Amino acid sequence: MISRRYRFIAGYYYVSDLLATALAFFAAWHLRFNSSLGGLIPFAVEDEPDFGRYLVLLPIVLLLWSVVLYFHGLYQVRRPKNGVDESLTLLVAVVLATVLLSVFTVWYRVPGSPRPDGSFEWFTYSRGFLAFFAALDLAFLVTTRTLIRTYLKKIRLQGRNLQRI
Repeated sequence: MISRRYRFIAGYYYVSDLLATALAFFAAWHLRFNSSLGGLIPFAVEDEPDFGRYLVLLPIVLLLWSVVLYFHGLYQVRRPKNGVDESLTLLVAVVLATVLLSVFTVWYRVPGSPRPDGSFEWFTYSRGFLAFFAALDLAFLVTTRTLIRTYLKKIRLQGRNLQRI
């Protein structure tokens, strides 16, 4: 019974992490290519890249983040883990996952638009996008985990998590 409850709480963390990461992905796209803040880093091409090419990257990002966060022990429910320890663990996990994603995007090359001589120009993912994504993802992950931890603490203080033995 207790392990089932911990799996349920770990499931909350997992789903919230995936949602926060996906939200950070879309927010980074918007900040990089559709806002005035994205103008801080100039485009290497004339117009914004096709969103579909970035959308192909999203399942890979979600899978990679799931694996990295799992192996950093962020889905093991241990009480009481304070926010600073969890935030530092999230920082290390997000940096590692971003480095792995950068390595993947260097090796994963898809042909872009054809050149006049018949060769293809290779499509590359924006490093500015990856930087925005890493920063936003860290902020969103810390925020959602803090909200969940605060909610669980509130439930514990009210005594609603007690069970009969």
